[in-house]
Amino acid sequence: MKTISANIILFITTVIAETAAAKFDYSAKLTGKKRCGLINVVVDESKSTQDERNFLNETAIPRISSTLQESPYDYDEIFLCGAGFAGGKNANTQYRHKGCTTVDSAGTIKNDAVVTWIEHAGPKEDGWTGMMKSMEDVYGTIEGIELVSTCGTIDKNLILLTDEDRDDKDSALTFAIVKQKIADNGYILNVIAKIKILDDFKNVGMIIETIEGGGSNNIIFRQDSSEPRGYKNFTDPRDYRTFTDGAGQTHDHYSDLVEDSSGALWSIQSSKREKTSQTFAYVFVMMKVKEMCPNPPECSNDASSNGDPHFKTWKQEHFEFHGQCDMILAKDSDFANGIGLDVQIRTKIVRFWSYIHTAAIRIGNDILEIQGSPDNEDHEAHYWFNFQYQDDTKAIGGFPLTIRSTGGYKRFFEIDLNSKFPGQKIVLSAFKESLVSTIASDGQREATNSVCISLRFKVEPVVSFAILIVR
Repeated sequence: MKTISANIILFITTVIAETAAAKFDYSAKLTGKKRCGLINVVVDESKSTQDERNFLNETAIPRISSTLQESPYDYDEIFLCGAGFAGGKNANTQYRHKGCTTVDSAGTIKNDAVVTWIEHAGPKEDGWTGMMKSMEDVYGTIEGIELVSTCGTIDKNLILLTDEDRDDKDSALTFAIVKQKIADNGYILNVIAKIKILDDFKNVGMIIETIEGGGSNNIIFRQDSSEPRGYKNFTDPRDYRTFTDGAGQTHDHYSDLVEDSSGALWSIQSSKREKTSQTFAYVFVMMKVKEMCPNPPECSNDASSNGDPHFKTWKQEHFEFHGQCDMILAKDSDFANGIGLDVQIRTKIVRFWSYIHTAAIRIGNDILEIQGSPDNEDHEAHYWFNFQYQDDTKAIGGFPLTIRSTGGYKRFFEIDLNSKFPGQKIVLSAFKESLVSTIASDGQREATNSVCISLRFKVEPVVSFAILIVR
């Protein structure tokens, strides 16, 4: 009797599964209420990527999935789909969809077959085809859970792992088609490829960003044992191609796909080297979580103040202050390349307690001050810009400022920090006498070589102020 190879068994299993599973409709309106995440992993199954495939299975996917289901992210469901590519001259054997499954809060993958990678020899490794088909092959129902009727939101992350540039399997595909399809389907792409940043594998990955009008603002993640987190971020204003080596046409085929997106480019060599692998794992997982959930419902380890008022430090030490004075909550002279940032509050005594009366933010030479109002008939936005009441302004410290109202009591003051800190903004909102300010997202501070200070205040008579500060 002839032995049936593992490849044939996997192929038959995959065909049966795909035949039975209807595909997910990306254009369908989600009608459920759950918060869902979808991780779509596309892997070069060549022998040379074995260590990296193990990293995805044993470290990245479990950690990303379990973290997303913890506070403050609180995802209800994490779905995982897997696909492999690489093979011989026969185009039909160069792509293999492994199926889709779920990952529980402990990081356990329910169906291991989805990430059972089988080495394939051959000269054809077409990551474009792998990504396009893997997006197309996502099931509409995964482990009995119908995505459209279950999920109210689905945050999607596409991970491409390859150590080669692209071998053209499908000449009809173009770079523009692939990049647009990734965007249209709502994925954030991360590419783990054979690159070297600044000729040093301690630089494990980077966000590639161009600046409108010319120039770049590339954020590089570098291993640094002197830092508390084991790494630091720094920026390089040059075209990334001038300081990043890539195998063959890797930049043309893959690196450029993440340019000016929320995703990142990662060094496959850094993931396998003993001296940098732990740093790579930490930063990679952290960034994937923050990409998928840039605005968690709450910040888990906030320093805070509430009540009348109560303060809690980063070390979770609690104290109270019932005086009347101006207080500097945070000061960062290096913020945004040295223009500086200050946050201050003013407390006021009422009988035998005090409350926070006013909050102000300074960025560069500009100051924005806001107050709430206890008057139920007052729908005005009470603010001063550079000491001018309700001054008509569009920017603060060079960052775009938008002031808007819901038409009722709620007003919003939004400072867009994206030009310096991708994906971040400061949002101040006022509801009656209540003031709230936050930087979105807390997690993205990791991408800005930042230290985050979070301060929350809720004081009598129900005036509150909260802020996350990034430098």
